[in-house]
Amino acid sequence: MSKPSSPPPERKLLTGVLCAALMVPLIGTAVPAAAEPNEMTPYSCSDSSFSNSFGYFDTSYTRAGPRSKSTDSYVYMNVTSITSGRTIMAHVDAWNGSSYIDASQGNDYEATNGTTLLLNWVIEYGYNSAAIAYRKSNTVGGVDVAGVWSPDYC
Repeated sequence: MSKPSSPPPERKLLTGVLCAALMVPLIGTAVPAAAEPNEMTPYSCSDSSFSNSFGYFDTSYTRAGPRSKSTDSYVYMNVTSITSGRTIMAHVDAWNGSSYIDASQGNDYEATNGTTLLLNWVIEYGYNSAAIAYRKSNTVGGVDVAGVWSPDYC
């Protein structure tokens, strides 16, 4: 049986040099892309408290805010305490510097204990401040409610 012939030394050297040259562009190219500033440190994600005691026949809105809003995300609301068996209705208002504008397109969202994400168009409407407007649901009787909210859901 004959022994296979090996390539000439010049070819081995050329192959090694070519392999090394092809690897050089790959070194240091696996750098992760930088995150957008708002993704790294959202501006309006800290919680602010809200609370109200609605009277027996009171169905008027009260507001928490306004606060600066940085992204087109939901507004976060977390009801931590509410009269047993009761709910509230909430929506998002944009603040234009002198008055409130409904930024939930007429939608009210029912909330009870726990988290509710409020759909809104504050940023899309060209504003940068938001408030939550809330009232007790159409029920007879008083309602005590408390919780936290933030303009940006993070």
